[in-house]
Amino acid sequence: MNKRWYDSEPSVSMAISLLQNTSRENRDHATTWLESRVMKLNPHAIPTVATQHQGNWMLRLIQKRKTLTEKLWVVIESLRHVPETDRRSLASDLINYIDYLEHEADPEDLFSTNQLEAVL
Repeated sequence: MNKRWYDSEPSVSMAISLLQNTSRENRDHATTWLESRVMKLNPHAIPTVATQHQGNWMLRLIQKRKTLTEKLWVVIESLRHVPETDRRSLASDLINYIDYLEHEADPEDLFSTNQLEAVL
């Protein structure tokens, strides 16, 4: 069985699974949040992945899945370019953030009042 690159890291695998299986609204907010965190850790990761995989067959394949947008796929693949310790910490933060979105707050309030750092 072919494993995805992140399956060898349980916390990262769990975070990505939660991200893919949360509501569309929460997934969009969490993807934007994750994108900004990845850019802080490695500003070249997302542009590099997006450029390397432009027109890639994988992008066409993911369009068939309703939970995986091109943006989300690029952000997930960009995690490969984040150091392992940062990736694990980011995965833990992402799990907590998704839990917060699902149980505690209106995401629009969270972003508009810039409370995200207080949550994590």
